[in-house]
Amino acid sequence: MNETLVGFTSCIISCIAFGFMFAPLRNFDCKDGNIASVPIINHLGIGVGMLVWSSVQVLIGWGVARFGFFGTRPQSVYNNTMNVVGLFFVLLSGFMFVFVKHKNQQRHSVDNSSVPESDVISMQQIEDNSAARKRIDHNAYKPTSHITKKKIGYLGLAVFLGILHGLMMTPIVYIQDTDPKASPSVLDYVFPHFCAVFFCSTIYFIGYCIWMRGRTHAPAELILPSAAYGVLWCIGMTLWFVSNRMLSQTVSFPITTRLPSTIGVLADVLLFKDVKGKKNLTVTFSAVAIGLIGVLLIAFSNQ
Repeated sequence: MNETLVGFTSCIISCIAFGFMFAPLRNFDCKDGNIASVPIINHLGIGVGMLVWSSVQVLIGWGVARFGFFGTRPQSVYNNTMNVVGLFFVLLSGFMFVFVKHKNQQRHSVDNSSVPESDVISMQQIEDNSAARKRIDHNAYKPTSHITKKKIGYLGLAVFLGILHGLMMTPIVYIQDTDPKASPSVLDYVFPHFCAVFFCSTIYFIGYCIWMRGRTHAPAELILPSAAYGVLWCIGMTLWFVSNRMLSQTVSFPITTRLPSTIGVLADVLLFKDVKGKKNLTVTFSAVAIGLIGVLLIAFSNQ
């Protein structure tokens, strides 16, 4: 079978798996299990956080392959202009997705706007207790410089996360490009990759259990949805390895990092009805259209 056909088929199935892998977990507040994503989402918001790390991921993954950084061979395309324009459209669609209001995000913002009972202090208490007055003043007037420094720190963390995601294929490509004895079959590298993921996740989970001291969040009803998420991730990742080899990273990387979010937001609109409102839907479908144009330009740039 033609390598290009196998590559694009693998790429599309991979994107579908990545696009729906959060569906089993949509009724649970579990973020995505990524160590850095939870603090990033909590302090920057899911829109800005995902925009930063996904954009950096696309640029790093594409740039390493296109220019041959870190000892890898440069991967050229037949039409470089079309490839670059497609990359721009992919990044633009990611920026537009920030402005899409999701039902869960709206509910989260409403929940956060309510004042906890422990922070409600009566006027009589304020008059009688100067310590309470200091507590309110401290909570109400946080220095802007402190908030800005915290945001800059989490923006840096988002950039770092994007860099790591963008470089995750580089060791495999480097080995295949530089070692004549290396296996040409990309599937031979899937198991070691998964073992590394499992090892690091296990170390983090053990550390989390020790830190929480018996207060870990591990409800029984989360087990099967998490397993389903893991199966979809494994399918998507394995086929991404295949498409990355068959199509070149300059083609597969931008597509596989943008198309799943496009599929996911379309599922939210058409299946789960989590995105509503005329303005919201207009922004959503505009971002989807621009993203698909970018994906098609990148796909045809190597033909």
